[in-house]
Amino acid sequence: MVAGRRSTTYTNTVNKLSLFGKEHSEHNIARHQQQVMSTSQFVDGKLAQLQNMIKRDPSAYMEEFQQQHRHFLSELAIFQLEPSKAAGHFGEVVSFLSHVAPCYKEQLKEFPAQISTLLSDHYLTLERKLREVMVRALILMRNRGLFEPLPLLKLCFLLFRCPDKELRNILYKFIISDVRNMNKNSLNHRLNTDLQNFLYTMLDDASDVAARKSLNVIVELYRRRIWTGARTVNAIADVCLSKRLTLCRTAVRFFLGIDHLIDADQDEEDEEEKEIIAHAKVLSERTGSVSKKTRSSKRRKAKQIKKAKRIQQKMNAEDQRLDNPRWPAIDLLHDPQGFCEKMYRRLRTSNEQFEVSQNSYYIQK
Repeated sequence: MVAGRRSTTYTNTVNKLSLFGKEHSEHNIARHQQQVMSTSQFVDGKLAQLQNMIKRDPSAYMEEFQQQHRHFLSELAIFQLEPSKAAGHFGEVVSFLSHVAPCYKEQLKEFPAQISTLLSDHYLTLERKLREVMVRALILMRNRGLFEPLPLLKLCFLLFRCPDKELRNILYKFIISDVRNMNKNSLNHRLNTDLQNFLYTMLDDASDVAARKSLNVIVELYRRRIWTGARTVNAIADVCLSKRLTLCRTAVRFFLGIDHLIDADQDEEDEEEKEIIAHAKVLSERTGSVSKKTRSSKRRKAKQIKKAKRIQQKMNAEDQRLDNPRWPAIDLLHDPQGFCEKMYRRLRTSNEQFEVSQNSYYIQK
């Protein structure tokens, strides 16, 4: 009797264990199937995760990359025929390819030119969000050295015509930053000349907004002491005689106040440089003190000192570029007397706003 109960209990226990093992095995199979499905979804839709994986191991995800690249090419052909089409997934693919471009340089060597051509041909009809995504993609590839500067800068000036204030601000900041970086250690005369030749034509552009933003770029680059030659000053002087009041006002204000702004900027930079040097000196003295230091605090102070020295070296390199003597802007005019006579003649015969007339009078003085 007892033996029979024990046998039954043993049998039930075995059955439960086998059932548990079966359920556990089915759970593992279901879990594996779920992982396979999530991987498929991850490849098809979650481009951000795929982008992260590609950066870790590009060769392992070559097939997934080629799939997205083929999708981009097919969508690109559609947008070239119908640029006003809804963006859909195209913007995400463009952003994805721009981020993984350093991993597949050979496969994406035509990608920047393809995006640039689509923008230059259809920038007015593309969706606003898609247009911004494409611009940011080109800027990202330019910062990584995957796109030549001159074609992109010319495209940026053309995109000033877009009725999109936010996009124009992005383009303006990028142009100033990129031109400054290219001339940081020494002036890039060849690129500056080519860009100036194109930019001076933009001052006569049919779009008032594009012409005004182009003039603002020239003024800002002069203020940062990058384009400080006579050619720049005389181009702005020609704008003083323009019939567009917004351009004329900006150009006249340039001659009245640019030198004071440059002096103020220089004083501010000198103060910042002194603070950095003093901070680095204090950190160096504290590092050698007898107080007990933890390992993390030592690393932190060493990092701060290294950063301060690096900033100081960068300032010294930029100071060497700026050591050339700077003349007042109005002294760089080719024909100062003729310029004043033209301004006076315009002042006598014009019915412009009082502010413009008053500024024109002060220039002649």
